[in-house]
Amino acid sequence: MMAFFKSICFSVAIAAIIILSLSVVNGSKRKADQDTDIANQPAQKKPRLVDSCISDNDTTVPPSPKNGDGVQTIMQSVSLQDFDAYLSEYIGNSTNLALLLDYDGTLTPIVSHPDLATLPVETKNVLQTLAKMPNVYIAIISGRGLDDVKNKVGIDGLTYAGNSGLEILFPNGTNYVHPLPNEYREKVTELLKCLQDRVCKHGAWVENKGTILTFHYRKVPEDLRAKLVSEAQRFIEVAGLKVMEAHCALEAKPYVDWNKGKAALHILDKAFGRDWRKKHIRIIFVGDDVVDEDAMKALKGTAVTFRVDASNIVETSAEHRLPDIDSVLNMLKWVARHCDKRELREDSVENLSDG
Repeated sequence: MMAFFKSICFSVAIAAIIILSLSVVNGSKRKADQDTDIANQPAQKKPRLVDSCISDNDTTVPPSPKNGDGVQTIMQSVSLQDFDAYLSEYIGNSTNLALLLDYDGTLTPIVSHPDLATLPVETKNVLQTLAKMPNVYIAIISGRGLDDVKNKVGIDGLTYAGNSGLEILFPNGTNYVHPLPNEYREKVTELLKCLQDRVCKHGAWVENKGTILTFHYRKVPEDLRAKLVSEAQRFIEVAGLKVMEAHCALEAKPYVDWNKGKAALHILDKAFGRDWRKKHIRIIFVGDDVVDEDAMKALKGTAVTFRVDASNIVETSAEHRLPDIDSVLNMLKWVARHCDKRELREDSVENLSDG
């Protein structure tokens, strides 16, 4: 009986070993099959600009384009408490403040057509309040044409810079127009006709900003975009103009040593004098696009800079991130409240000194 029991136990043990061995073999085979499947999958392609455009009804800020520095910054979005923490001390109580602001994607949402990008009433009211405050200077630096951005904002007493600063209108009525080569106008006229004849189809169109042409392709079906954008880019390059990527658009610009960064510095020179760096000037710059990076770089160390972007991983030269245009509005409201309290404190001091 004992021998029979030992025989059964031995058989069970052998069976268990066989089952365990089969399990290990099958598991290894499944793992190998999974590795083979993964290896055979095509690598994920990085989205191109033409693949990353938002839909016509989407008003959120699109993904941040690269600035070419290869610098990846993880930035948390800013709250009102954060403004209290560092802007309050930065601005102080008795300083001149310069607000340099982009328009599309910063003060207004990105929309399906430039004409639809209307400045929200609440944002306009805050800007009007700030424009009336002493020691507060506001400049709108936009990729739009000068007259276009001025009419869109519609507030007196502001500096307006159009075509990324190639044209600037100051509050006193004086203008700055960056000099362009004589043959440039002729190139623009020829390129405009070429783009209209060859690639303005499937919903694509060309906006003539005077010194800059913008090829808009947001409404082009996705399966047709890549080819059409490639053709438009080739025509721009053949014409001898510089190609710049924007939100679902290509911009044809002159090869001139001028950008939003140099425009911002020129505006500050005119507003506060060429020695403004030695004065007690506080500067805030806000922008959302790759062309705004030039200003962020130029103002590094002399301004607080914000990149408007929904992603917390942004390749940018900005110091801080604002996730959307509502956050920009909150920042402007905070600045207005801070400056209002500053004025009240100054009035109190003057009244005491008068007594």
